[in-house]
Amino acid sequence: MSSRGDGAAERVLGALRRRGAYLVGSDEPSGGGAPGSKAGGAPGSKAGGTPGSKAGGTPVLWWDNGDYPARSRITASFTGGERRLLLDTDTGTIDLSQITAVWRSRPSGPQAADTITEPSRRAHVKLQAEVMLTGCGAC
Repeated sequence: MSSRGDGAAERVLGALRRRGAYLVGSDEPSGGGAPGSKAGGAPGSKAGGTPGSKAGGTPVLWWDNGDYPARSRITASFTGGERRLLLDTDTGTIDLSQITAVWRSRPSGPQAADTITEPSRRAHVKLQAEVMLTGCGAC
């Protein structure tokens, strides 16, 4: 999804929360906060917690792919014929096999970590991250 502050995404999240959804990683109860308020704490894309029921509401994950791979990681495992993808962020781990729908609103795009300073390496990291997220580098 887009980074925090995207008005359209904030309105959609607010509407979902009024219908009982909750932001994964948020300490707020289902439907808490003012409509359109920024649940889950400080600005910036955050993920956390474990998808599941919170007072019967639907879990909603707000994650900006601009955090990948600099501030978040995707780990794949293949065990016993099962495939799992885990999204690790600074606030927790999400099992992506539990995600049932995705809405992409003006994603900011993958970014290399600040420690990678050489331009051609930054470009290569960005390309590899785009391939991981979208299946192609120039789509």
